[in-house]
Amino acid sequence: MFDLYIFPIFITGGKELADLPGLVASAAPRRVLRNRAGDMLTALLTLPSKNILTAESQQEMLLHLSATYFSTPGSVTSGLRAASEQINTFILGSNQFDSPSGRPNVGVLNLAVFHGDTLFMLHAGPTHTLVVNPDGVTDFVDLEGAGRGLGVSSTINPRYFTTTLREGSMVLLCPAPPPTWTAALLGGSSKLSLDQFRRRLLAQSPFNMTAAVAQVQAGRGEVHRLRPRIPQEPSPADPYSEPVGQPEKSETTVENHQEWPLSPGAIVHPSEQPSDFDAAIPPSMPEPIWPIDLNQPIDLSGIPEPAPEKPAPPPEKKPASSVPPRREENMGFRTIPASELPGPQVAAPDTPLLDKLTDFLRKIVEVSSQVKPKIKPPQIKINPVKTDPSGSIAASTLLFIALAVPVIVVFISTTVYTRSGRGEQRTGYLVQAQAFALQAAGQIDPEAQRSGWTQSLYYVKKAEEYGRTDETKLLRAQAQTALDSLDSIIRLPVQEAVPDAIPSTVNITQLAASPTDVFALDSNQGRVLRFELTGDGYQLDPNFNCGPGPSGGKIIGALVDIVPLPINNQYKASVMGMDATGNLLYCIPNSPPLSSQLAPPSTNWGKITAFTIEGSALLILDPVSNAVWRVGGDGIGFPNQPHLFFDQDIPNLSDVIDLAMYEDDLLLLRKDGHITRCTFNNFSSSPTRCQDPAGFGDKAGNPIPQFADAQFTQLATVPPPDPSIYIMDVSGPTVYHFSLRLNLQRRLRFQTLDEYSLPDKPVTAFTVGSNRVAWIALGNRVYYTPLP
Repeated sequence: MFDLYIFPIFITGGKELADLPGLVASAAPRRVLRNRAGDMLTALLTLPSKNILTAESQQEMLLHLSATYFSTPGSVTSGLRAASEQINTFILGSNQFDSPSGRPNVGVLNLAVFHGDTLFMLHAGPTHTLVVNPDGVTDFVDLEGAGRGLGVSSTINPRYFTTTLREGSMVLLCPAPPPTWTAALLGGSSKLSLDQFRRRLLAQSPFNMTAAVAQVQAGRGEVHRLRPRIPQEPSPADPYSEPVGQPEKSETTVENHQEWPLSPGAIVHPSEQPSDFDAAIPPSMPEPIWPIDLNQPIDLSGIPEPAPEKPAPPPEKKPASSVPPRREENMGFRTIPASELPGPQVAAPDTPLLDKLTDFLRKIVEVSSQVKPKIKPPQIKINPVKTDPSGSIAASTLLFIALAVPVIVVFISTTVYTRSGRGEQRTGYLVQAQAFALQAAGQIDPEAQRSGWTQSLYYVKKAEEYGRTDETKLLRAQAQTALDSLDSIIRLPVQEAVPDAIPSTVNITQLAASPTDVFALDSNQGRVLRFELTGDGYQLDPNFNCGPGPSGGKIIGALVDIVPLPINNQYKASVMGMDATGNLLYCIPNSPPLSSQLAPPSTNWGKITAFTIEGSALLILDPVSNAVWRVGGDGIGFPNQPHLFFDQDIPNLSDVIDLAMYEDDLLLLRKDGHITRCTFNNFSSSPTRCQDPAGFGDKAGNPIPQFADAQFTQLATVPPPDPSIYIMDVSGPTVYHFSLRLNLQRRLRFQTLDEYSLPDKPVTAFTVGSNRVAWIALGNRVYYTPLP
C-alpha cells in the first residue's frame, strides 16, 4: 500500500502562489464501499483566469466530487464518470444562470485514483497526465477525444487511462505542460526528493502554469497535502517601524540555507526531507482561517491625539553592505495543518460571524412571514417577571430564560424548515431529474442516453432523501429500466429469508442450498447456521449443531467451506464442512454432528481454503502447497489417499480464491477475475491440461475482452437441463450467467420486492441451488430469488 504526497504548482503573471483553488486530494473515509477501501483520489479542475466561480465554490464542488466517487458503487471507472458528470452539472448550471454575456466557463478536469498499485485516470477536456516511473516517462493525453471540457454540454465524453505504479513514482496533472518538460528532463526523477523534483520543474517555468505533482511512497493509504514554502517579496523599509530606543544592528547576518543537490542516486523519502519540511500529520478536513483585512480602515476616534512633535531628521544614508541580506528558510514544503484551508486564503469581513447570524435570522423572519397562515401561533399568557426584593430579576427567572430561548429558536427554525424547506428541496431535485430524463429520451447515441438516465436517477435519489412519492417511484423505475436495457441487465426481485433473525455479529461468507434447507457459514465463529423451509417461509433453526469443538475424539477447527449433501445418505447429514487441516464434519438436523479425518498427502496439508464434490471425488484447494488435491470415495466418505489433480504442468495457485467442478472440467477463479480451466484425465497417455486464462465469449462464441470493471468473488455450477456457470460480481451486485464454454448469456442484478436496491453492504456469499434458486448474503442478511 502507498501513501500519497501531493503539492501544487500555480504560477500566474510570473508569480508563484502557494495554494491552488482547483486541487483536492483525499483518501477513502472509514466507512466506505468495500471496492473503494484504500483508494486515494486526486482532482485538478482548471478554469479560465476570469471566471465567476470563487475559490470557495471550486473547493465545494471538488469536495462533492470526492464524496460522489467514494459513495458510487461499481467499478473505479464508473465512480470516476459519476464524479465528473456531477462537476459538469454544477458548471453547466452556473453557466446557464450566472455567466455574463453568454460566455461560458469551460473547465478542464484531471481525475486520478490510486487503487493499490494501479493508477486510473480520467480526462475531461484537453489535458495531460505524466507518469514518471523508474523505467521511463509516459504522457497520457488525447487532446481531441477528451472533448472541449466541462460546462459546455449536459453530456461529456471523458477519456480513461490506466497504468501501474511503483514506489517513488511521480504523477503530474497539468492541462498545458511547458515544452521544457521533456522525457530527458523528467527521466530518473522518481529517484529525487519532492523538493529536488519541484526545483527541476521550475527551472524554466513559463509565465502562467497550473499543475499538481504527486509521489507515491510505501505507507498506509494516507494522503499528505504539502504546501510549497515560497519566498516572500521584501517590503519597503519603514523608518518609523523600529521601536524607540532600540539600537541599530551593526551588520546584517546571513542564515545558512542548506541546498540539496539533484542526486539521482539517492532516494529521499518524504519523511526524511530536509529540515524545511514540517512533520507530516494525518489528513483531515481543514477548518477555515479568517485573516485580518489590513486594507480596512481602523477607527481611531477613541484614541487621544498625541502632542505635536518636531519632525524627525531624515535617516542617514549608509553605504551598501557587502554582506548579502538575510534570507528566510522558505524553500521546500510544509504539511498543511488542520487549521488551514486547502484553497487560497481570503480576507474576511469585519464581523463574519455576526453578519452570517444576521442573514440567517433575517431569512427566518422572511420565511416565517410567508408561511404565517399555515402556522397558528400559540396563545401565550404574559405574566409579570418575578423579581427579588432588590428589584432585580430573580436568578431562577434568568436561568429559565437562558434555557428556554434557545429551545424556542430551534423550534421555530425546525417548524419553518419542515413546512417549506424539505418540500422545496424535493421539488427542486425532482425537476432536475425530469429534465435529464426528457433529455435522455430524445438522444440517439447510447452513451448520451446512459449519461442522461444516470443523472436522472441520481437526482431522483436525492429527491427521495426528503420523502418518497408516487412521482419519484415512477421516475426511478423509468430511469432504472432504461439503464438496464442499455446494459443488457435483467433485474430480479429478491426476498429476505429470515428478516431480523440473524445476530448482527454474524458474517456469512459461504452458502450451501438444497431444495428444503439453506446453510450459511459464519466466518467469525467458523460455524454453520441452518434455515429450514416451513409453511411460513424460512426459519432459523436454533438447535442446529455444526461448528468447531470436540467430535469423535478429534478437535474440529473453524470450518472454511461447506457443501450440501444428497438426501438419505448413510450419515443422515444434510451438509458437510471442512476445517483448514482436513477434518470433515457431517452435520445432522436435531442430532450431534459426526466427524472423520482425511488422510494427509505425502507432503502434508498446507492450508485448505475451499473444496467441492463432483461425483464421487473430493477436490480440495490448498494454495499454500500450490495444489488441488483429489480424494476418491463414494461422494460421502473419502477414505482414499489424496493425489495431485495436475500432472507435470501445475499452474500458479497463489491467487485462486474459489473453485468449481463440472464433470471433468475444473474451474479456478483468480483475484483479477479471470478463469483457469483444467480438464482432468485418468489416462497417463493424455495428461491433465490447463487453459490459462480461459477466454470469455459472447452468445455466438466470439471472443470478448476481460471484464475489467467486474469484481468476481465466487462461482457456482448447475446441472442440466440448462447446465451453466454463474459468477458473482460484487460491484453490482451482478450475477454473470455463462455457458459451460464461458460464453456470456446474460447479466442478472438484484433488487428488493419494493423495487429498491439492496442494503448498502457488500455481497459476502453467493450460491445457486440445484433447483436454480440463487442465494446471496450481505453480512448477516440473506436473500434469495428464482433464476429465469
